[in-house]
Amino acid sequence: MKKKQRRMAWSTLAVGSLLLTTLSSACSSDATTSKVTQEELQQHLEAGESGTGLRRLVPEGKSVTLKAWRPTHTSIGTLMESWNDTLFNRWMEEQTGVHIEWITPVSGTEGDNLAMLVSSGEYPDLFFDAGLVYPTGAYGLLKDGVVIDVAQHLDKLPNYKRELERSQIRQIESYSDEGQMASLSRFMQDDIPDSTWYGILMRKDMLDKVDMEAPQTYDEWYEVLTAFKGAGIEKPYLLNSDGFPKLNMFTGGLGFGYMNYGGSVQPFYQVDGKIRYAPLEPGFKTYLEMMNKWYAEGLIDQDFLSLNSLNAEFSAYPDPRTGSMVAPISIVNVIRELTPDKNVDYIAVPHPVVNKGDKIHVGTQASLVRSGMQISSKTQYLDVALQWADLFYSPEVILVSNYGPDASYYDVDEEVKMSFNAKVYANEDGFAPIDMITSIADSPAVIVSDRTVTDPWLLEQAQLYDSLNDNAYIISSSLTLNDEESKVYNSVMTNIIDYVEEMQIKFIMGIEKFDKYDAFVERVRSMKIEEAMAVYQAALDRYNAR
Repeated sequence: MKKKQRRMAWSTLAVGSLLLTTLSSACSSDATTSKVTQEELQQHLEAGESGTGLRRLVPEGKSVTLKAWRPTHTSIGTLMESWNDTLFNRWMEEQTGVHIEWITPVSGTEGDNLAMLVSSGEYPDLFFDAGLVYPTGAYGLLKDGVVIDVAQHLDKLPNYKRELERSQIRQIESYSDEGQMASLSRFMQDDIPDSTWYGILMRKDMLDKVDMEAPQTYDEWYEVLTAFKGAGIEKPYLLNSDGFPKLNMFTGGLGFGYMNYGGSVQPFYQVDGKIRYAPLEPGFKTYLEMMNKWYAEGLIDQDFLSLNSLNAEFSAYPDPRTGSMVAPISIVNVIRELTPDKNVDYIAVPHPVVNKGDKIHVGTQASLVRSGMQISSKTQYLDVALQWADLFYSPEVILVSNYGPDASYYDVDEEVKMSFNAKVYANEDGFAPIDMITSIADSPAVIVSDRTVTDPWLLEQAQLYDSLNDNAYIISSSLTLNDEESKVYNSVMTNIIDYVEEMQIKFIMGIEKFDKYDAFVERVRSMKIEEAMAVYQAALDRYNAR
């Protein structure tokens, strides 16, 4: 009943005065506005700081600019020039008077760009998703003095505090062991998890051509890819540039988790509460040997090292020479539109396993709480940044950040449920739906589950992956290291990660022979991997005791 009441309230907002506000082409840098002085700004903020509703944060006719670091998206350079061009960001600027100057690194350079920014000491006012590429995550940025401890400013964040206190899981995941908060967390509305939107896609038309069923085991994959190659497919399987597909979609069946299994740089997984590191486990060697065999036989794209950016990956997906890949499952609709040969079609296939019926314990997990916006420790506009960030958790902005300020892009059904419509999913310019949605509503801090997908086929495939994986080996991204543990981790893991990533490519491509594999493992051990595992074990034990 509560959910329906909330949806009804949202619907009322949608058809009420909030969305009657039209987007203006004017922005805060126009000649009609002038920069606000610190004194004017402080007086205005103090007058309205007790409020929770959407409001201007600077006096009328005045403007203030905050700088924000944020990774790029495929919609930038296609639908829009910068993050300022999304309908939501234009609307947010118009409502608050706060202009954002975005720092957006080129795809594939985010880590290096952020490292240089931090080392320069010249920080922007805000960071979006920086914890995903910083070596020690969001809390590393806090430990290194780059961002503020949000927990010390909750009195200035009434909307955020209200959302934080809605459930126990939000509080467990948002605070560190020391009671710190490195970012304003992103929450799933009503703590309903999102579905899995990454999958393993395979050419259905080629399966039909070679008269084979969708593979379930690794052995069946080898047979299918071999058949694809025999039928003229030049790239039977697209492999990521680091040799491991995103989100463990292809490796979970071998019993280990490795690196990017949820947008995190965290390299470990756990089994029954005990930390594991994949390169020390038998399944890691099994995987590398399998990829080496497939690469040698031409079953893997021979130029896989070039797929080192989102743009490169998305360019390769619709290539008619491609037979299968790990990718967003929604890309199928885009491929259907872009491919001249209308016989080309894809289906989603399950995670491969060793034996049919094996359960997957590590893969994609839709977290209920995620690291979100971070505020710089050096901002000269702390109160503005806090109040601006807090508005993302107000009912008005939750609505618009999920569906945009233009009601023509979504429908409301009889149950008062909102969903994007044909203007998004069948747009006349042929843009990918996820790019369209990003250009409309790109920044929800309280996320409506499955807001980006209404296609029944996509929902069916997402449920397939969710049903196969119990995520028992996943480590929460909210696990935090103390200062001493961070020192140990940083001194050990940077070199180990670089070494392992170099060697895994050499093993796959046959540059390094497998008679040297034991020496590779011993080298990792000699680089003090056990010390890094021990500090993570201590942190995991503390997290499990929260």
